Amino acid sequence: MFLALAILCYFLHQYGLTDYVILTSILVFFFGIFTISDVEVATRNVKIRKNYFWGLVGLRWSIEFDKITSLRTKEYEIEPHEDASMFTENIFSFLAIDLLRPKVKWFTTRLSYLDDGIEKDIELKMNKNDFREIDRKIKRSA
Repeated sequence: MFLALAILCYFLHQYGLTDYVILTSILVFFFGIFTISDVEVATRNVKIRKNYFWGLVGLRWSIEFDKITSLRTKEYEIEPHEDASMFTENIFSFLAIDLLRPKVKWFTTRLSYLDDGIEKDIELKMNKNDFREIDRKIKRSA
């Protein structure tokens, strides 16, 4: 997608549509700040990879379990409508809307660790199984 947008900007610039190039560049920069994170739990350490700008810029960490000082979570849930009964006519449509209502969930974790005596934080998204495994190994190493 990034490559397609870069080609689009090139062609827009060739045709003198600089305003559209600026708008597209702002959108590319704005949507590029969202990260994609990957966590791999090994026997002695946690390998974390965060990618910015559609994977063009990647940061990697390998943190030993005894260097991790804390692991905190935030779990968010957003529901589109609180009152499903507004959009229903009978009990069957109410149940269908209420039970099949989409929910957006993500699991954000803040991992604090020591790096040369300085405490640093990494905020990333991970699944619950990785979180539980890291938490269990931290407690075991303490």
